[in-house]
Amino acid sequence: MRLSNCMGVEQRIFHAAGLRAKVQVQAIELPIYAGPPPRSTWRKPVVGPPGRPFAELLVAADLGAAGWSAAWVYRPGQFLSSWEPRQYAHLPRQALKLHEAIKKRAGAQAGCWDVFAWRADEPLFVELKRAGSSDQLRASQLRWRAAALALGVSSTSFLVAEWTGGHVSNLGLEEASSAGRSVHSLAAPRDKKRMSDSGQRTDDSGRAYAGSQLQVQIYVSRRAKDLSAAIARTIEAPDEVMKSLRWTAPREEQRFSEPYDGQFLEALGLPHYKTGLAEFWPEGGPHWDALAVAGEQHRPELVLLVEGKSYPGEVYGPGCQATADASKRLISAALERTRGWLHAGADSDWTGRLYQYANRLAHLYFIREIVGVSAWLVNLCFVGDVTTNPTTEPQWRAALPLLKKELGFAGGTIPWVVDVLLPGRPRSELLGHSEQPRR
Repeated sequence: MRLSNCMGVEQRIFHAAGLRAKVQVQAIELPIYAGPPPRSTWRKPVVGPPGRPFAELLVAADLGAAGWSAAWVYRPGQFLSSWEPRQYAHLPRQALKLHEAIKKRAGAQAGCWDVFAWRADEPLFVELKRAGSSDQLRASQLRWRAAALALGVSSTSFLVAEWTGGHVSNLGLEEASSAGRSVHSLAAPRDKKRMSDSGQRTDDSGRAYAGSQLQVQIYVSRRAKDLSAAIARTIEAPDEVMKSLRWTAPREEQRFSEPYDGQFLEALGLPHYKTGLAEFWPEGGPHWDALAVAGEQHRPELVLLVEGKSYPGEVYGPGCQATADASKRLISAALERTRGWLHAGADSDWTGRLYQYANRLAHLYFIREIVGVSAWLVNLCFVGDVTTNPTTEPQWRAALPLLKKELGFAGGTIPWVVDVLLPGRPRSELLGHSEQPRR
């Protein structure tokens, strides 16, 4: 496969942490873009208009024009086709199944390649690297490739695209002058500590560069006492129970992986309910930002299911993507049971853009009503997170009731659900010494 704006092809050997891989490298030149940047840039180089401002989205669009179903892998399991407005790509079920299988075999969420495409039962994985940068394929990406090959994917389905061009603010002074642009339009240098040149969300240790993922990691691994205290002030639980609270995910020694399905129950000390969960919800359920339990190791008295958001728009998604009839039946039944349990309005759409919120509510129902353990869904809302799209406290307080009303809760509140506002923290805190969460 050759990208349409390819200027040259070579085979290159990449090394990382004792791993070795020979991968095709294509040099691509992006057209010069001199228009406005998006509202939120993630500190990434802007190469196009707000809808597709990043190299990953331009390459995905280029592949789409060639007949591929393609998307930027924004986060594990989240595939974007547009940035502003945020739009999710609809990939074939077989493609999503393969992507999930590779992630499981690789044993980590980190390492997936930037662009995932599918055409006529053929996958394509593209990693974007800015030409001239020191960024190389990381060990986690080589492990991801090895996992894919072990599942029968061809080595020719992987390529690295080294790009040049893009927005005038990404050019050097001499290039800008030759392009006829004013040097005053040049943007400030990008803070490489917040986002890698490739746009990866995490480093090889699983530490996030920006956004709510970063904030959750900081609070769980560096400010666990502050986090627990903030939650204790908002939920109804005995003091002696809250004093025994321990954070079981994400764990730094596990590269901050976000548990789901059976791993989710193991992190809560409830592995014996795996069969029950499989009968309630299909495989590939929510990936939890954080989890905490209080009580004995395998007899929890309290469970906290935690989601983190840095701005209200993060709550919205593409809706339910299930295609198998059996999966859709399970999801529909679980959502209806949950809706009735919480007395939500019958006319609200729980499989649309707030599906992520709804499926978290369903798992809250599962823990409280089927497992029989006291549980709360805790939404961590980060105020002033400068690593992404900063949101003020008044903006959060205005948006949160509206989200709940859209879910069918006319009063703007949901039983056993709390919103905890916390100040955004700098990434330097994550790189410091750990305040180990209680086990």
